Amino acid sequence: MSSYTSRLQRHLKNHAKQLRSAADTRHSEALDIAAADFGFSGWKQATAHMAMAEIRIRDAQASFASEVIRLAAELRVLPGYPYRLEGRTGVRFEPADKQQTEAVAKRLVLLQLFEDIHAPKGLCHSVSARLWFRAPMLFDDAAEICQGAPWKIRRLSNALMNEPKASENAWLHVQPPTPEVARITIIEYLHALHSISVIRSLTGSPEGVVGHPGFKEFAGFALNALLAGKESKETLLKLLDHAGISAWVQATSGLIDPKRLSWVGRQESESLQPNEGVSMVIGSPLHSRLRRPLNSLSHEKHEELSTALARVCKLVQVKASLERNLSEIRETLAGWMALEIGGQERANKCYFGMSRAYRAVPFLAPAEERAVRTAIQAIRDCIEAGYEHCTPRSRLLGQILQLQQKFDRWMEKTEGHWQNTTHKLPMDSIGLVATDPKHELSLDSESVWKQTAIMGGSSEANLIAAIRPHLFNSWKEDEEGLGYEFDAADFDSEQSILEHLHELAFYRYTGEALTRLQYEKEVRKAFYFEPEHVWFKQRKIR
Repeated sequence: MSSYTSRLQRHLKNHAKQLRSAADTRHSEALDIAAADFGFSGWKQATAHMAMAEIRIRDAQASFASEVIRLAAELRVLPGYPYRLEGRTGVRFEPADKQQTEAVAKRLVLLQLFEDIHAPKGLCHSVSARLWFRAPMLFDDAAEICQGAPWKIRRLSNALMNEPKASENAWLHVQPPTPEVARITIIEYLHALHSISVIRSLTGSPEGVVGHPGFKEFAGFALNALLAGKESKETLLKLLDHAGISAWVQATSGLIDPKRLSWVGRQESESLQPNEGVSMVIGSPLHSRLRRPLNSLSHEKHEELSTALARVCKLVQVKASLERNLSEIRETLAGWMALEIGGQERANKCYFGMSRAYRAVPFLAPAEERAVRTAIQAIRDCIEAGYEHCTPRSRLLGQILQLQQKFDRWMEKTEGHWQNTTHKLPMDSIGLVATDPKHELSLDSESVWKQTAIMGGSSEANLIAAIRPHLFNSWKEDEEGLGYEFDAADFDSEQSILEHLHELAFYRYTGEALTRLQYEKEVRKAFYFEPEHVWFKQRKIR
């Protein structure tokens, strides 16, 4: 007899014994009542389920290795990354990674075994059965519920304790929840905890996986852990009583670790090895010394991350602290990529081979600020979606959060600076002129004016920052005059500036004029027409 069958049989018989001692009932009737309370139609269906579980576990133990090999072979030929298998998320793999594919296949086989026994379709009709036999929800959904449900439960508890008084402003108070709402909210949270616990138990043998407790048993100890972690125990107890599930709470402590959201279990609580059987999304708790996530990203995803990092680096070089954060993030991702593909040279080429030198600017314009924020969010989204939950991933996301916070502080200090029309333009000469390319220079002045290509060079970002404030008001008036709303942070606005500058020809002054008056005479002498823009000693003078 398997441990699952013996445990279930022992539970039902103990419950029947308690019923017989509390009321004068026959043993067979008590067994039927105990089985019905568990979720079966009666003792006959319970014994049939235990017999089915016994056969299913024995067959799984005999064919486990061959089933894993068969499923791994199917996974390797499936295209796409990350891959969604049978509607399940959180099972991500790189088809070329043989070791990881086999690990994913093993967990999928164990997950199917758990669902066949703990969530049999034929036993999920009654309300009682749905409280005992419950399939794990998708990992992403469970993680989202676990994050937001405690706040909902706390809000419902406060609403129940602080009933609104009849007054003119009674509508401002949160109305107390109905028992049904309270019950659904709590059970949804417990189901999410149970799902994560099940997914993280998929690391051992088939016998160990199906030894995971039923949902209601797990829920009893999870509620006890929830009560132990609350400052106000009375409010939560009142909510549980209001929902009609206060009797679920199990007095035994220490069987649920709320921080890891995992079931410890009675027998293995002392011998549990928290670093054994590491898996990032499906598996036991995480290894504290793990160098990188166990799963890999595709080369295309690394290219996306590299491009987004380069986009941020282009505009934040003036801030040394931001550059340090970006350097750490870049080196971490390059190191992970090298381990994933087995080549440091290819990783360096991806993350360090496409860098361009840009001169730093002291502030960002709205469109540039939005571009940086979009790139940082893209980096975060790519890492969260591609790499599975683990300590290295959490550490990297923490670095990205620090980068975001430092960037926010920089934007607060320089808010509105982009509208300053006296912004300096770093130049390698005393003067610069931007003019329409269809006009030609005066022949006698050609020797002191040398055409130069600013756009696309290292001064491009500085040139845009210097010229944007002068163009903003006129373009804003033109757009609003046509009935359009002008948004300075819109990428179309920046594109208008780029198009304007790309249509110009730039000439660098190499003459001997040292004052603004002398310089303007040289400009008038060389350009019979009115130049579009004129700079002198790093400042725009017209």
